[in-house]
Amino acid sequence: MLSMCGLLCSVLRGWRHNQAVMLMARALSQTNASLLVQDLSPGPGSGSGQGRGGFSPFCIVEGEKGLSQLLWCDNNKQAVMVSPRQCVDLQRWTLFLSSTTSEPVTTPPCPGANGTTGKPEEEGEGTTITVLLEAAYRDRDEEIQPEYHVMVEQLSQPYAWKARDVFGVIVTTTPPQLLAMIQAFFNNALHIDDDFLIKKILTIEVVGKPASLVDPLSIPDCVTPGPWSASQCALTQMEVARSLSPSGAQGMREAAMSNPNLQRSSSPLVRGMSHSSTFSSSPLRRPSSATPAYSPAKRGLCSSTGGSQVGEVGGMPLMRVEEEGPQRKNLDSATDKPPNILVYAANNAEYYEKVKQTLGRCLNPDRYTIYHLTDELAFKSPWSGSTTLLVVCGDVPAHISTVFIRYLLKGGRVLSVCSDFLNMAVPLFGTVEVQEQAVVSVSYQRWNSVHLLHHQHCFHSSPRNKRFSRNTEMPSKDPTNRSAVSVEPTHVEIIDEYGGRHRLDLRVLATDDTWGAPTLLSAKVHDGQGTAVFSQVHLEHDPQASLPATSEATNQLAGSNMARLEILQELLATELSLDISSHPSIAYTPAYFLGRHELKEELLNHLQPHMVGERLQRSHTSIEFVKPGNVPKQPAHNLLPILTSACPLTFSTVKYFETLATTSLGRLVIYCEVMSSSMRVVAGNPPLVHGLVVIPTQQTHGQGRGGNVWLSPLGCAMFSIQFHFHLSSPLGQHLSFLQHLVAMSVVQAVVTLPGYNDIPLHLKWPNDIYLGSNLKIGGVVVEATTAGPQVIANVGCGVNLSNSNPTGCINDAIRQYNQEHNTELAEFEREVFLARVFNALEELIHTFQTQGPGAVQHIYYKYWLHSNAVVTVQSEHRHTQSAEVVGVDSYGFLQARLPSGETITLQPDGNSFDMMEGLVYSKVK
Repeated sequence: MLSMCGLLCSVLRGWRHNQAVMLMARALSQTNASLLVQDLSPGPGSGSGQGRGGFSPFCIVEGEKGLSQLLWCDNNKQAVMVSPRQCVDLQRWTLFLSSTTSEPVTTPPCPGANGTTGKPEEEGEGTTITVLLEAAYRDRDEEIQPEYHVMVEQLSQPYAWKARDVFGVIVTTTPPQLLAMIQAFFNNALHIDDDFLIKKILTIEVVGKPASLVDPLSIPDCVTPGPWSASQCALTQMEVARSLSPSGAQGMREAAMSNPNLQRSSSPLVRGMSHSSTFSSSPLRRPSSATPAYSPAKRGLCSSTGGSQVGEVGGMPLMRVEEEGPQRKNLDSATDKPPNILVYAANNAEYYEKVKQTLGRCLNPDRYTIYHLTDELAFKSPWSGSTTLLVVCGDVPAHISTVFIRYLLKGGRVLSVCSDFLNMAVPLFGTVEVQEQAVVSVSYQRWNSVHLLHHQHCFHSSPRNKRFSRNTEMPSKDPTNRSAVSVEPTHVEIIDEYGGRHRLDLRVLATDDTWGAPTLLSAKVHDGQGTAVFSQVHLEHDPQASLPATSEATNQLAGSNMARLEILQELLATELSLDISSHPSIAYTPAYFLGRHELKEELLNHLQPHMVGERLQRSHTSIEFVKPGNVPKQPAHNLLPILTSACPLTFSTVKYFETLATTSLGRLVIYCEVMSSSMRVVAGNPPLVHGLVVIPTQQTHGQGRGGNVWLSPLGCAMFSIQFHFHLSSPLGQHLSFLQHLVAMSVVQAVVTLPGYNDIPLHLKWPNDIYLGSNLKIGGVVVEATTAGPQVIANVGCGVNLSNSNPTGCINDAIRQYNQEHNTELAEFEREVFLARVFNALEELIHTFQTQGPGAVQHIYYKYWLHSNAVVTVQSEHRHTQSAEVVGVDSYGFLQARLPSGETITLQPDGNSFDMMEGLVYSKVK
């Protein structure tokens, strides 16, 4: 009875909120008033805190003011119309970094400024509205969590920000999106970047322009001296480099901390600003031609009409160091680097896991994937073009060091920790033996006298002794009485394997307080992009775990572990320009079974003989179907409760099923906000049903090709789908072509929509989706088994739809296209995008099944990147030669033509970095 009453109350509350939103929709048409929606509960940013003549401390309207109409009041929430229409002067505001938002419409003079009243156009559905948002920091520990979160940046375009007693953001939006924001506001679910809770929404007009951190003269006080001129100009000139650096959010936080205007606000402001990169987007360029030249590290593909081909012939090395760095793939939008981090740990898998765990604690988990680089992979695989950071730990063989130095000289970033690679890269340094388990005291920036475990050797440019012994060289307060000379060289010249000379500029970041030896050293390629950081103390893992619990070193290291991680984070951010922003831990959620009732019942009846109670065991997880009235168990990485008769709040079934035009694909959906992996649901016995899709919002164990990790940040459109084909059917006989059909459907979902045909989506063989020719934004993975006369194919696909990180996304490209062509193409919503993918995929499968591979090959060629490309191929006898790509065969394998005229079929050599490199031809036709 109580639960029924609660349900009725919830329904009634939702109806009343909807009525309020309808009232406000009508009120938006008033031209001489502003809509004010505010939280009257006590706390920072709450209440009607009016500023000078306005209903916000940011407004400048002077003269008479008043409430023209009370629209709604409920539960400390109030919606009113206020007059006159409120106005904000943007001269003291700051433009968001990398903002692509068009300027709000200004109406000089402001209403009431000199007796005039602005007359904005009547707001219709396509009209842009300028809105002022006031926010307060959200205390996650004390706040009652809503059932869902809505981010301001999902419903608007941020334009400018300002910090006073509250944090203000000006955004532009449309009436429907504004009403959606208000609906979320009523439910305490409207946030900025998940850290700031919105306390006030006010429609406004604006005058003036905000200051831009990239233009010091745009700040008025930098031109006309005033009381804040020194501090504001200091911020612009001294801190802007960091705020605009690849570390982005970290630099902006530092800039905020150095500004007296911002220090007047509470510390939650600084915490919030550290996430300001959420508002940035990646400007993208479309390729200059439909078949762009593609030349990763001069080993893969290049145009047949231009550029020289450097292959692996005549015993030449794998790659030549060039004056310019190679064209990068999978670029990180903030750093122009790909998102992979490779860890070389002296072929020690256990050591690698420790290093990986440490890096995982220091870096943004949605930005990078971490892989183990063994000796074999380091020397043979084409990893350098897809790597944003190389981490080197332990001793390195000479031939591998040569490869690492080549990567550094080509513009790569290297973190070397307790490795003799330092002696190879900086050959001026000599070796000094250090007593085993020696602990030194290190000071670096704000960290003073931190005890850290030193490497077994100490590399130094001018050692006085051949051995540092704690017995003979005790720490001295007098820096002139240390055993090592602390004056280090400022640069060193190294010679590459081809005899080319390169200069490395050196900078000692920290010396140890014990011997004065260079503990942390930076090396940058002069007139190049390559950067290396060398550490002679163990930062890569907690050394206490490998030391005896009763040893003297363990006692000395006690309490320094957190400082060790903080120092490592600082080096990663400031010296190597990586993203160290953290994210709150995510919790697994129940899933929802969506589709027509009879289809759901048919599948449940099919699975019933294989279930224990309501639970179905899969290969890597258990599924529990929860019927109405039953309480689901707590979800976990290996347990997925599925609600059979409920609708999710974070997935619009209306938009999805209204767009879906298929007969079978996507008609049954398992949707989950947070799950381990969608592939774990479809994998295993018994098979489910043809066309069933699993759609997660986030995954904790996303799966890519060959065991690779697929990042699953918010904004990524992901799904797994199960297919049942008869073995004798065309796809049953040519199943390897299925991955191409899925990738093609993703592209067609966008470019076949009127007006979107020039969005630069392309395909890279065999299963990657690219934006332009450089940015990988998606991929496909296929797993297949047979069950009697049928083949069961489970396909996973992930596409960056709305997430600019780690590489770029489709909606970024749409925004860029709109800017370049003065168009207003709408960005894709996830539900509409996925439905269009399934529509295109079902049509492609039907064409393949009825007309064969030839009927879809010409469609594939419209989007792929490899027309007339030249590749270096290798025979089974390891003989290499060049070949020109001519297409794909009926199985989807790459075909190329040798100089002799023979046509060969190509397969990858098994490397997990770039399947277009190291191609092997298996047969000659």
